Amino acid sequence: MLSRRKWPRALGPGAGQPPAAIREAARAERGSGGGPLPSWCQALLYVPGITHPVAVYSVHLPARSAQEQRSQAQRLASVIAQKGEITIAGGDWNCFPRNGAALRDLGDMPPHLRPPRMHTRPGPGGTLKLEPNYDVDDILTGVGLTDAAASLPPERRDPPALTATSIYDNGRIDRFYLTPGLREAAEQYIQVGTDGSDHHALMLIISRDKASTVTPREPAP
Repeated sequence: MLSRRKWPRALGPGAGQPPAAIREAARAERGSGGGPLPSWCQALLYVPGITHPVAVYSVHLPARSAQEQRSQAQRLASVIAQKGEITIAGGDWNCFPRNGAALRDLGDMPPHLRPPRMHTRPGPGGTLKLEPNYDVDDILTGVGLTDAAASLPPERRDPPALTATSIYDNGRIDRFYLTPGLREAAEQYIQVGTDGSDHHALMLIISRDKASTVTPREPAP
């Protein structure tokens, strides 16, 4: 949420308030189902040759709480499903996908990163068995979204294998999800390390011709 303390002081009515356009945008976001502090932002792209706008969500889920991840994923999934728009949702989900998680042994992961990424089960001899937490992926795929990289054959991915998306080898936590119809329009997925971040840069190439044939659903009431 925008802090009023960060805005320059001014004289007259509205002193210390963010600009009117930003206040209006904030009010619109609160009414979108995203809650007061959604873990995403959204833009509508109008692409020449595609009849309908494409909704693009940039996502960064909380890194320390599975409960908060689930809550935000449920809100986002509900918003996308209700609007019925042609949608791409991508970013740092801070959790694992069920298909091609590319994760190492959870016991080797730093302890402070485990809690939101694991479920614990009783093991033999009173020990605890650590299992990956796929809740967010299940929520998103449960409303019809598709994990883009996992849906493409290896020859259309670079690298061909589904690999961890950060230099710390903590699994494929960065992903794109697509609404029905866009899965068939996805042509290539590219993942490459950079010097500017501990996360890899991801690129998804979409066929404009195929995307132009996708018709959005009617929004739900």
